[in-house]
Amino acid sequence: MHRVLRYCCSIAVALAVTAVVAGVATSDHILLFVIPPLYGLTTSFAIAHWRAWTRYSSRGGARGAKIRNGLVGGVLGGSGVLLLSTVSVSVWVVAVGFLLLGHVNTVVEFDHELDDRSSPEQPSDDEAESPSIQTS
Repeated sequence: MHRVLRYCCSIAVALAVTAVVAGVATSDHILLFVIPPLYGLTTSFAIAHWRAWTRYSSRGGARGAKIRNGLVGGVLGGSGVLLLSTVSVSVWVVAVGFLLLGHVNTVVEFDHELDDRSSPEQPSDDEAESPSIQTS
């Protein structure tokens, strides 16, 4: 997706979530300033690395291990978010945003790690030939 379109989509999602929370929340209005950058960044990363999301979810491997890890992450993340929902709507939405940001960040890191492994080795700055000064 084109960068400008991706940013427009992420801004739209961030403003929509913020508008809904502003209409529903009865307390913790200061958290409304956290929601737009959090959801904007998360949405932008998710759109930019959409192929990585699908690649990691459909990759081969031990199906049992995927199910087990999904259950552990889902139960822990879901129970934490459920407990925070009793505090306020704003806190709950921020907690979900950070949970999603953590997922997106993990996918982005693994995506970059795989790209680094698949690309040919580039000489580091120290190994690159630099003109040497000859003294006599």
